[in-house]
Amino acid sequence: MLLASAGVVWRVYGGAADRVPFAWLIAFSFYPSLLVTALGQQTTFALVGVAGFLWAQQGGRPFLSGVLLGLTLAKPQNLILLWAAVGAVELISLRWRTLAGLTTATAALSALALAPNPAVFEHYVYALTHYPPADLVTSTPGALLRLSFGGGLWITLVPLLCALLWLGWYVARHLRPTWDWTERLPAILFASYLASPHGWVYDFLVLLVPLLQAGAAADAGGPGRQRAFLSMHLGLTALCLALKSANVQEYTFVWFVPTLLLVWLWFKRRGGATSAYRAI
Repeated sequence: MLLASAGVVWRVYGGAADRVPFAWLIAFSFYPSLLVTALGQQTTFALVGVAGFLWAQQGGRPFLSGVLLGLTLAKPQNLILLWAAVGAVELISLRWRTLAGLTTATAALSALALAPNPAVFEHYVYALTHYPPADLVTSTPGALLRLSFGGGLWITLVPLLCALLWLGWYVARHLRPTWDWTERLPAILFASYLASPHGWVYDFLVLLVPLLQAGAAADAGGPGRQRAFLSMHLGLTALCLALKSANVQEYTFVWFVPTLLLVWLWFKRRGGATSAYRAI
């Protein structure tokens, strides 16, 4: 799943076909990838969903893009903003096929969950109301707010509310004349994870999408930019591994997403890639 997603995202963002192994190197040396592989976490489904959504949107297959996006239900709390963006953009643009695909996928996956246990949603609501994650402080700004100022779980939703306001501005600014998911998705992904009320470092795997976009831009910029990107990328992974070895608490990795955002901005703007991404 990592191999397929990395290859697809690399090509969507203009990476050369003969350089796909470079994308695989980036993918497998990404710190959240190491955690997901070690722990067997299901965040890979969310990655496949986002990568597939991009691929299908670029290829003019909106219904399929919605179906694939349904896989992000594996980690719904991390991608609330993405779902809000898809709903807003597609409704305002009167494009129903993406939403039809998303609805179909949601119904099908729900049916799969209900088949072995018809009371699964009732159990889920019971778990949330009786055993909320009140004692878990995760690697998100919302969790850090709760740790710093106290209060209930509501305070973890403050970044999400702010992000929803930002999303309204962002969609209004870029919706006309055309909305390009290939161009707009990375920023929305970063906002989603900065605003997520709950998430561990392995949940940040989906940020491999903007990281590969930055890698493709750096790769197009020549050997110097390639080396700079790899040095920064591998250095970030080495730092995370060192902190993990030192048994640093997970919530202290709250700096990870903002740091990755700065890396993305730097190489996206300076890497030399054009805005006309290759179609698959």
